[in-house]
Amino acid sequence: MSLEWQEPSDNGGCPILSYYLLRDDGITGVPTIEVNSVNDVTVRNIPTLRNVDVILDPATLGRSYTYQLFVVNNEGTASSPLVSYLFASIPQTPSSAPVI
Repeated sequence: MSLEWQEPSDNGGCPILSYYLLRDDGITGVPTIEVNSVNDVTVRNIPTLRNVDVILDPATLGRSYTYQLFVVNNEGTASSPLVSYLFASIPQTPSSAPVI
């Protein structure tokens, strides 16, 4: 899954230094796990980053994951609102059209 965002409209007068993205365990709704690993070099310290590919365990298909993005500059850290996405697959094509 790929998550995208826009640069914050107000950086407090300081350039953005880094982003990091947290998710929950698919059960609690409280993001505490860094995606995809702690201090992920594909996310951290890239001020121009606007998306990240999230890797989830296929065994957790059907869980709803909650995410929160954090942005870091010299003034501190700010966070996005929480967002949740259902980890689902594309359903199979029906063998015949529905009957009305």
